[in-house]
Amino acid sequence: RRQRQMCIRDRIDSKDRSTVILSSALGVFGAMSLLLGLLWKKHLSVHSQLDTFKEEMQMKEVESDKLAMQCNYLEEKYQSLQQHIYESSPVVSKVRQIKERSVSPSKVVSFSEKDWNELLRLQEGVYGLVSKLKEISPKLTEEDLRVCAFLREGVQPTCFADLMKLTVETLTRRISRIKTEKLMLVSSKESLEDYIKSL
Repeated sequence: RRQRQMCIRDRIDSKDRSTVILSSALGVFGAMSLLLGLLWKKHLSVHSQLDTFKEEMQMKEVESDKLAMQCNYLEEKYQSLQQHIYESSPVVSKVRQIKERSVSPSKVVSFSEKDWNELLRLQEGVYGLVSKLKEISPKLTEEDLRVCAFLREGVQPTCFADLMKLTVETLTRRISRIKTEKLMLVSSKESLEDYIKSL
């Protein structure tokens, strides 16, 4: 009888152990399920945020493209306006009169300090001439830049030597020095005028 009672007790203990193991396993499974559920929810949230971020980025790209187009349009308008200001400038008109020798020999065109400064300012604004030349050769003097400004307009040395208070020969030598010694275009076959116009 005692043996039977022990056997029954062993069975009950065994059942209790199985129940404990089973309930522990279920508990672990429940905790894992809860954790996986939370992770999945987090994953969906992150995915949703990523989609929103992508949409925002696409909208920003569209805005950026529109702004780039507007900038290009304004840049073209600005350049067109600069060109118009240049073409209608009294100083440029004066330079072209000198070039075409449309002024009678008795009426010598005066070119003031203000005129020189205005011509260089306009050529810098439209062509970036002064800064480009200075970048190539910082050794260029104000006089050299003035010579280059007239050459940019296609005025021949014979037409503006008087304005520079030089003889045609001296001015021609100066042009040669600017080309070979200051701009270092020793091997170039193109004239200084063509080179300046190409900048």
